Amino acid sequence: MNLKTITTIFISITLTGCLATYPKIEKSDNTAFLKFERNMAAPLLGSISRYVKVDDKQDCNQGYVEHTLLAVQNTGNPLVSDLNLDGLYVKPGDYRILINTVAGPGAWCDVFVKLDIEAGKKYRIVANGNMRSGRGSCSASLYTQTADGTPYKKSKFKKYYECNK
Repeated sequence: MNLKTITTIFISITLTGCLATYPKIEKSDNTAFLKFERNMAAPLLGSISRYVKVDDKQDCNQGYVEHTLLAVQNTGNPLVSDLNLDGLYVKPGDYRILINTVAGPGAWCDVFVKLDIEAGKKYRIVANGNMRSGRGSCSASLYTQTADGTPYKKSKFKKYYECNK
């Protein structure tokens, strides 16, 4: 494992506590619902996935201290708390989200997604991956549901980029 990888992992883990969390917004006609799920194969020690709202200047392998933490999903690390496991209401608009997953001493992966969130809709972003070997590999899928309660449909992100490719 090279120094850049170790530094990236360390920055990711260290700065999680410094991120501002997305402010709690109550459900209304002017909000949308955003839920994060994951399907990760992880080592015995578990993994941590962070969903961070970032700006257009964000790039792979950069710390993200000035951005907003939307959710955290943790398995196996007693030092990290889950955040917004049941989802959260958000304001409409363009969202660029970094999905950062770290597992063990050397497996990590980042995915950037961009989507246009519309009021009254429900969104589900699913992080998929295998964190058991090497750097890890991951991807993300988007599903949407309209206010009338129809089943979630697979959708496309406006922009999509996997950093580990």
